[in-house]
Amino acid sequence: MSAADILTGSTAGLQLLGGIFSMSAADAQAGAMRDQLGLLKAESEADIARYAAEAKDFKARQAQAFMKSGVTLEGSPLEILDETTRISTENIAAMRARTATQLRDVKNKAAAIRAGGRAALIQGVAGAAGTLAKGGDKLGWWTPSVGPEGPVAKKGNPGGSSYLSSGLSVTGFAKP
Repeated sequence: MSAADILTGSTAGLQLLGGIFSMSAADAQAGAMRDQLGLLKAESEADIARYAAEAKDFKARQAQAFMKSGVTLEGSPLEILDETTRISTENIAAMRARTATQLRDVKNKAAAIRAGGRAALIQGVAGAAGTLAKGGDKLGWWTPSVGPEGPVAKKGNPGGSSYLSSGLSVTGFAKP
């Protein structure tokens, strides 16, 4: 086995390993993003619960202030309390919508990272195959040797006659 054979095989192996490591790193990063989703959701729900409690407390203080001043809770004061409830409900809905958008964005980023990892793996496999095919062709790995007694083993084909040294092309059809 020559140095060129070893270099070609090593290069192909490194390309394959690079793809595997890239996919592994992408999976790890996507996993961290999935963990971030849970934290984001929990923080958002806690913020919403705090805001709802504050809004409820504010409405109660409003009602108490009206009643202390001798105003009955009908007409304009009741409309003010209803407006406070409406605004807090809208704000909570907006907070939930913002959280849903953030969750969707993180999920999409995680999916894109996973897809990039898979693409890197495929690129590594394709690069390794290309290196082996091109390097093997230059080194004569794919050229059959035919001696006076038929196909014979060549460098890179230590086991003797094989598919590639049988007189067939790589496609399986007889060579002209």
